[in-house]
Amino acid sequence: MNSSNDIQLLNDVLDQQRLEIAPNMTEPDFFELFCADSILKDYNLTYEELESGITDGEHDGGIDAIFSFANGELIQEDFDAKYLKSNVLLEIHIIQAKTSGSFSETALNKLISATNKLFDLSVKTSDLEEFNSGIISQVDCFRHALKTLAIRFPEIIVRYHYACKKGERHIHPKTEYKIAELKQAASEKFSQATVEVELLSAVDLIKLARKRRKDAYELVVTKSLNAEKGFVVLASLPEFDNFLKRGAELKAELFEANVRDFEGSTEVNDEIAATLKDERDADFWWMNNGITILSNKATLDGDTLTIGNPQIVNGLQTSTQVNKYFSERDLFSNPNEKRMIMIKVISSEDDAVRDKIIKATNSQNGVQPGSLRATDEIQRDIETRLKTLNLYYDRRKNFYKNLGKPASRIISISRMAQVLMSIVNQRPDTARARPSNIIKDQNEYEQLFSKSKPINLYANAAKLNIAIEKTLKSKDMSANDRTNIKFYCMLWVACKMTRQRKPSPQDFATIDPQSFTESILSNAVEGVWSLYRGQKGGDELAKGSKFTTLVVDSAVKE
Repeated sequence: MNSSNDIQLLNDVLDQQRLEIAPNMTEPDFFELFCADSILKDYNLTYEELESGITDGEHDGGIDAIFSFANGELIQEDFDAKYLKSNVLLEIHIIQAKTSGSFSETALNKLISATNKLFDLSVKTSDLEEFNSGIISQVDCFRHALKTLAIRFPEIIVRYHYACKKGERHIHPKTEYKIAELKQAASEKFSQATVEVELLSAVDLIKLARKRRKDAYELVVTKSLNAEKGFVVLASLPEFDNFLKRGAELKAELFEANVRDFEGSTEVNDEIAATLKDERDADFWWMNNGITILSNKATLDGDTLTIGNPQIVNGLQTSTQVNKYFSERDLFSNPNEKRMIMIKVISSEDDAVRDKIIKATNSQNGVQPGSLRATDEIQRDIETRLKTLNLYYDRRKNFYKNLGKPASRIISISRMAQVLMSIVNQRPDTARARPSNIIKDQNEYEQLFSKSKPINLYANAAKLNIAIEKTLKSKDMSANDRTNIKFYCMLWVACKMTRQRKPSPQDFATIDPQSFTESILSNAVEGVWSLYRGQKGGDELAKGSKFTTLVVDSAVKE
């Protein structure tokens, strides 16, 4: 295919996906989202998570998006390192997405300059006034993680991705020189890091777009017992380790339904490690309870078990210890490793059955009641109610994204918690400062999600979130400023429409969502924006408590 065809095909893909996913987004903005989603496809990010990393705008230093990961998990502002018990891989992805038809030396020069300034750890980010707040916020996340994890000597990878609509893959020698200069700049800041620079042309972006999110995995088994809706198998420890990892990393997506994180050096885990290392007289599966995998479909062909959408719902501790065991030794030094592990694979597409299995297989001591969020009956009720309104509650991460539903009509459990924290608990500062940790606190979770509350509370919260997001995107402000004021705007609307300084869940639930008019939404955004700028704005204001009183006073005044 010639280069003009590649460009035309890419534009066709972009037009079609923008129409289906984000019709209200401008073409340049959608190109940035498309590039970030395509480049980071293996990290399984939600649209909310993708948009949180977009930094494009004035004073962006030539950087359109930044995403940091620790062991494959997105690092956000409320990053907590205590959940990372094993060897740590710290990655940062810096993305430049331009709709131009060529790679620019100027663009690479901007990245070099930004690298020298943003990653000079001797300079405080608060002193980097030439960069917008979105850039600073994402770099702060990375710096905080780097500092917190320093004692564990993490492996660091710095990845630059420069995408444009260039048809040909040929790279000019001057551009190659600038790439080398960029690598050198990053290497000087992080001497032990691996630095990669990737240039993506139209044909590369098409390939990434065609790449499917992996939803089926293969496991080579030694013995198998099949039933109507599942299998019980024995697999060699090396084959199970291969199933668990992508390259040298554990596949984080396999453990999303497991309610417990790796718990590090506990008595049980130490015993698993000792069995792997020292026990040779007894097979491993004799001394271990094994693994439970939940899937939507599993088929056995010869010695290969193909598992669709696998979720390890029980056995994270064992899985992590097996992976650690092999990562710390050369398999070829022990080619006769024949020990096996028992794996139970259950196939079901019935949501209620799947939830019962997750709860049943995670009922051991040490699992806190608040860990099983997605399986709670109230979460299923919210999903059912929102479906009647043509809204999609992402109870199961990226379920609706993978079905191709519009981004603007999907809301996650975490986002619902943020909205409720803002309008019911009147703590938009907490909603802003803790994007992922609100639902981890059992008391806070129970205050927000309860079958005793009217179901329309959640329906109206979802509709208000969508309406405020749409209004904010129509205003001329940076992405980080939109993030800083969005939850205050929601509180403003709730107080204004209920005429209450502290609207109750019942008050908010009785609002007719048709009254979320353009006028009331614009007044909310403009009013909060004016107060925000009057207080000199910024992350500190949005995450502090005093701004809430100003917003409530503004909303309820006559």
